[in-house]
Amino acid sequence: MATPDQSSPDNSQPDTSITPGNANQDEQDVLRLLASSLARLLTTPTVHGNNSTDSTKSPVVPPKPPPILMPEMSYKEFDAWSAKFDDFSTLTNFHSLKHTQQMATLRAYLHDGVRSLLEDTLGVPRDSTLPVQEILNKLRVHYREKCNESVRRLAFSNCKQENGESVNAFYERLSQLTREVELCTGLNCRDTQVKHQLIIGLRDVETVRQLLQTSSSATLEDFLSIARARETARGTTDAIRRGLNQPTSGMACAVSTYKKMQRTERGPTGTPPGNEACPGCGVFPKHPRKTCPALTHVCRICSKRRHFEKVCNSSTAAPKPIPPPKQKNQRPRKMAIVSSLSANIRAADGRIGPPTPTISVRVKFGDVEGNVRFIPDTGSDTTVIGCQHMKDLGISARSLNPAKDLALRNPDHTAFQGRTIGSMYATMSFGDTTIDGWINVVTHLPRPLLSWWHSMQLRLIPSSYPAQLPRDQPIGNACRLQRDDDSVPQPVTHSPTTTAHSSLPLSHAPPPSTTVADLPDCIKKTWPDVLRHKEDLRSGEALREMTGRPMEIHLKPDAKPFALHTARRIPHAWQDDVKKELDAMVHQGIIEPVGDAPSVWCHPLVAVPKPKGGVRITVDTSKLNSQVLRPTHPSPTPSEAISRIDRKAKYFSTFDAIQGYWQIPLAQRDRHLTTFITPYGRYMFRRGPMGLCSTGDEYNRRGDEALADIPNLAKVVDDIIIWDSDYGTHLRRISEVLN
Repeated sequence: MATPDQSSPDNSQPDTSITPGNANQDEQDVLRLLASSLARLLTTPTVHGNNSTDSTKSPVVPPKPPPILMPEMSYKEFDAWSAKFDDFSTLTNFHSLKHTQQMATLRAYLHDGVRSLLEDTLGVPRDSTLPVQEILNKLRVHYREKCNESVRRLAFSNCKQENGESVNAFYERLSQLTREVELCTGLNCRDTQVKHQLIIGLRDVETVRQLLQTSSSATLEDFLSIARARETARGTTDAIRRGLNQPTSGMACAVSTYKKMQRTERGPTGTPPGNEACPGCGVFPKHPRKTCPALTHVCRICSKRRHFEKVCNSSTAAPKPIPPPKQKNQRPRKMAIVSSLSANIRAADGRIGPPTPTISVRVKFGDVEGNVRFIPDTGSDTTVIGCQHMKDLGISARSLNPAKDLALRNPDHTAFQGRTIGSMYATMSFGDTTIDGWINVVTHLPRPLLSWWHSMQLRLIPSSYPAQLPRDQPIGNACRLQRDDDSVPQPVTHSPTTTAHSSLPLSHAPPPSTTVADLPDCIKKTWPDVLRHKEDLRSGEALREMTGRPMEIHLKPDAKPFALHTARRIPHAWQDDVKKELDAMVHQGIIEPVGDAPSVWCHPLVAVPKPKGGVRITVDTSKLNSQVLRPTHPSPTPSEAISRIDRKAKYFSTFDAIQGYWQIPLAQRDRHLTTFITPYGRYMFRRGPMGLCSTGDEYNRRGDEALADIPNLAKVVDDIIIWDSDYGTHLRRISEVLN
């Protein structure tokens, strides 16, 4: 390699040497030598094929030298610096230099602190004869050991894919951590640990599930290919869905934009472009404010002056008021008593009584429909709601009828403090009763009030009100649930401070009330033959059979019988309990003694302790299961059943079948297949045996067919859950299930 002094004048180039840090004169000479060599290489023509010429060659960009290695760099930063230094060494033919020149070049790109580190800590003096690569390895170990090994391994174990991070980016970050940890480099050892961390760290559940299903011989590349393919497929699917949904949303956007432009061109009140309407009355064209008819008008929406309701900015547009139908004997609306004082009184302690009950009434006004929770008030002459309740229903004040002729007064005949916004003739529904009537909207009313007249029409109070009920009329905790055709109205619910004395009406008015705690007992009294307890069965009562044809067991054509002729031993402490359970099962009609009749099938008895004490009788029918043709019937998993529940549901009921399998009758000709032997003799099943593979399928099929037409229901084997958003519908749903 020629020095700058030996080069010809034609090949001389400006001095492009870089002197980083405080390098000495020798190091500066080495840098100048490298720069001169690079410059000479740049001016040397390179032939690319036969058609290349020197005049058409563009100069080659010189390699960028690496930055100065600082002592405070992390291992990751050192790794990046080392890669840049290796690239620079290759481009400048660094390894062809003498050892002293290599050392000088290396030290030129080291900070003074790193040079001192080499000499004082790592034992590498300036005139060291160690190879440059070995010195770099010492530096690598030093930078890696700056962070504790346990911390580095913990960072590798906790490496997870971040939200929005691609698989490639996650793998690159994971690979960087593997270099810091220095995983085992044995046969597939590193790849195995990285594969394990991919399964733990990936965010997509389906990708992880697919990786877990792969063969144990799958390589790391196989894992990465699966993850990348899943990521690409997911992105493509989302793009296709967005593309399919684009026309609809685009059309809606186009229509909305068209309407917006049309409104802008026509003005706020339909005026031609370039003209304005009066902001007070909305009349076109705009006239002087002193002559506006709305100058002294008070808006019924915002209570401000000088504008009509139709141009008020406090409310959105709404349909025109719906005129009420003419009815005979309609009560006058000139004056009404509103017991607002009683509506705000609440019990302070037990001397006053339980909190005021409320009911949920379905209100329909025009095309708007929703639920309003009223207080049935026998002291109110009119039904009233507040402005907030009107907004919750989605009704605008512009759609109300004027109520200037209605004067509301308190029970003591003083003026009501609220102001009447308007009135609406709406449809009110509660349970199975629907009525039409006036509802007034007033201000300063925290709770809606249902008048005594509407309460009587909705059958909340007797038609003989205010006459006293007969002494023999039940008022306490009575219950009258009807079967099959029972129609149950909505309940009277209470605030969260409701005590145990709160009542829930379960039948038609005048309904006797019942406490929440007594509700299960009321249902049990209505369906005594359906709702049973295990204690009732242990007392000797027979277990009812399911309706339908008996269950059959289908054997394979080449089935081989299995018979055990010696009973398995039962622990002495369980012997009495096992005998009692067997006798109870005989009394319930579940099993029956075989006696001396021979049988080519005989299975062992297995006694299992119950968690709460006692013994459970089971039979090992594994030999029979291998010879049975199973009538497979699908059954949802618990997670699938829970996912079907409506988020708006408020009322839930669960049912658990007692000994559900034992309620299935077993065909007479197949009973001998279930024979089992005990120390007290042989028995065979009269019902579907637990443990037989076909019993579960038969039970699920019968249950699904029986409950198929009932909505808002999910069933997993013998566990049933139903849900509804209102109480009355939920009680009717319970009746459907139990009937």
